[in-house]
Amino acid sequence: MNKLDLYNLALSLFDLHLDSLEVACKELRLMELNFDKVVAFCTKAWDFPFLLKRKMMTETDMSGESYSDYLFGYRLPSDIAQVVTLNGSNKHRYTIRFGTLWCDIAEVEIQYLPSVLETDDEGNYTAPADFLSLVAYQLALHAAPSLDPESQAMSNAAQLYQMTLTNIKENEARSNDREHQFGASEGWTDDSSFDLTEYRRMLFEDGR
Repeated sequence: MNKLDLYNLALSLFDLHLDSLEVACKELRLMELNFDKVVAFCTKAWDFPFLLKRKMMTETDMSGESYSDYLFGYRLPSDIAQVVTLNGSNKHRYTIRFGTLWCDIAEVEIQYLPSVLETDDEGNYTAPADFLSLVAYQLALHAAPSLDPESQAMSNAAQLYQMTLTNIKENEARSNDREHQFGASEGWTDDSSFDLTEYRRMLFEDGR
């Protein structure tokens, strides 16, 4: 799916269509105006494993500077939306101020969610189709007040967004490394079990 496909998926809820990204029109302006913030919004909706990136940080550019009582400061990557873990754990304390990650760890590796969608050489997004659909439905939600405020499109987009997000979470829960995804960094023991019904109930409660 490329950007035109994504825009047209969003616009299909209004029975609208774009033939290209080159011809200026109201629909295209709305898509372009909201796209970046919608991507950032969707990226932060959950810690999507398939979006995670890793980067080893160095403190060379922050030498001699400090914030509060933190020992180390690291300039964050320009494409960062949200830090997920430090050195593979969510137990380490940190704060982000002035575009800098402050923590107590030397030579820290961060896992983070990017604020932009990566594309291949042909301009197609590399993220899974379900996530791209999530972005499209949220884009439709943002555009609905301007495109068709009296229609059911906004309600339909909201339902599709929530259903798609729940489906992504359930699919990740079924993956064969789920012991590393469910329960944060805690491992699974022999007497552990995964209650999918209870997990679905939790997802439902989160979405209420």
